Amino acid sequence: MAQPHLRSIIVNLGMLAMSAPEAYLVHHDGLFGTDGQLTDPRTESFLAHYVDNFVDSVGRFSRRRGERRHWRCFQRSV
Repeated sequence: MAQPHLRSIIVNLGMLAMSAPEAYLVHHDGLFGTDGQLTDPRTESFLAHYVDNFVDSVGRFSRRRGERRHWRCFQRSV
């Protein structure tokens, strides 16, 4: 897979990368409805957990670099 290779390149370049959780989403017929919304509640829950972890990681990276930004644009609406 390309993702682990890309991650090793990113780390070697000194860029920040979120190490966990990883997300590999395989598309299949019926994964999205005609309105573009996810149809599988388990996939939706997994992606919500992933986005929550992403938001937390951005906050940690920002604090580590001394930035005082608010990442509200990444907050998931409930």
